[in-house]
Amino acid sequence: MQRIFLDHNATTPLDPRVLDAMQPHLGVEPGNPSSLHTEGRAARRAVEDAREHVAAMLGKDAREVVFTSGATEANNLALAGMVPLNGRLAVSCVEHPSVLSCAEGLESAGAQVVRLPVDRDGLVRVAELDAALEVGVDVVAIMAANNEVGTLQPWADIASRCRAGGAALHVDAVQLPGKAPITIHDSGKGTVSLSAHKIGGPKGVGALWIRTDTRVRAQLAGGGQERQRRAGTENVAGIVGMGAACRLVVEESAARISALRSAEETFLASLRARVPDVVRHGPGAADARIPGTLNLRIPGVAGEPLLLGCDLGGVSLSLGSACSSGAVEPSHVLLAMGINKVENLESFRVSLGWDTDHDALRAAAAVIADVAGRNRK
Repeated sequence: MQRIFLDHNATTPLDPRVLDAMQPHLGVEPGNPSSLHTEGRAARRAVEDAREHVAAMLGKDAREVVFTSGATEANNLALAGMVPLNGRLAVSCVEHPSVLSCAEGLESAGAQVVRLPVDRDGLVRVAELDAALEVGVDVVAIMAANNEVGTLQPWADIASRCRAGGAALHVDAVQLPGKAPITIHDSGKGTVSLSAHKIGGPKGVGALWIRTDTRVRAQLAGGGQERQRRAGTENVAGIVGMGAACRLVVEESAARISALRSAEETFLASLRARVPDVVRHGPGAADARIPGTLNLRIPGVAGEPLLLGCDLGGVSLSLGSACSSGAVEPSHVLLAMGINKVENLESFRVSLGWDTDHDALRAAAAVIADVAGRNRK
């Protein structure tokens, strides 16, 4: 049985073209980028070429890109590195756990944390943001696109408000590349986090874009790598893979967005034909969300047995953010959106890939409908 993977927001398959780019640095190229000999210089060139590709995807200067071990580290570096001791941080209630947990840690250390509510679509209530900025905030953290429901935040408007309020803006943009155009709006000081394995790259590598005039304190003690901003020998193969994945996003972004929209339409039509009462959470308008992310609920069907039954049937789904899985807990994102606990625990996420086969999507819809029929109360 060939499995159908519908959990691309958790991780994407490694693109074979990315693996090809990485291959020399997994064996025959031994250099450390900090070394001055021939092998070291070759490794340094590979890292800097990759940095150029990441920067090109963002439309920014390569010198502003810092490589990390992933978006979790990038988010922590941004917040812990920008929020001053006893400073004030505002975060939306629907952020990734790495942002929310970092905020809690900063709060325990003396920072003040303002948690910004969202509406039923998952959009930050800008009146609450304005109120926080009026009192005074050092840093605002609001993700570009939500990993659970796909909501696109009004990045340009939020950036403008932060600039006017004198706050730095950190944007978790992990789910954005290849799903929506990337435009870094001028918020004054700020940072943007990225992850390789959400765009066809390898796990264990990410990046933080740091605007030139933004001061971010290093969080790791050690060498002077990444222009003194992130100590530790660079993961050359992973970084090369991330660079290749970003290059492919630039080349194929429009085609990927179109493919995701088409795949979403095929899957949803097929599922609704079998399960007419399926409910979708999040914005109704297609331009208010990233394509390919569907947070769904089948009334009377608990999410956990649905997921397990689909897994046995060869279909991989998610109950929410993969980084917070392991125990069946209500999604903090759906709770923030005002969805009650019962409906929350009936919800599941389908996240599609740009190359997902449409026949596979129809087959997956049939499996979901069958499992739901056997588990409906």
